[in-house]
Amino acid sequence: VDTDFCLRVRRNGGKIAASYRGRMSHHLGKRERRKILGRAFYPTHHGAFRHYYVARNRVLMIWRHALREPHWFAFECAATVMWTFRALAFEDHKWKKILGMMIGTRDGLCGRFGACPEHIRRFLQS
Repeated sequence: VDTDFCLRVRRNGGKIAASYRGRMSHHLGKRERRKILGRAFYPTHHGAFRHYYVARNRVLMIWRHALREPHWFAFECAATVMWTFRALAFEDHKWKKILGMMIGTRDGLCGRFGACPEHIRRFLQS
């Protein structure tokens, strides 16, 4: 939501300011530090249902902003690769999470937004 808001502000000629002094207690899943070949990674351990929504909403964001913000789009592509890698390399139920990403991407490409269909919700939460 905050990324979409900032990109819409920029599209309409506004400027974005950031303060690095601001602090907010916010937990992104159950993050833990893991290392491969000396490099640290931070998997989130979100459920497959969350992976569905992230992938689906990423499609909408790309439709809205990729052409106007190519540097953001490049970052988003790299973030997608990292998100997928962390799920495959470090998390339990990895194939269900990958399936959630695939179904979410499909639904986004088909323009299906709003609440996740109940049968998909049940499948991903089982």
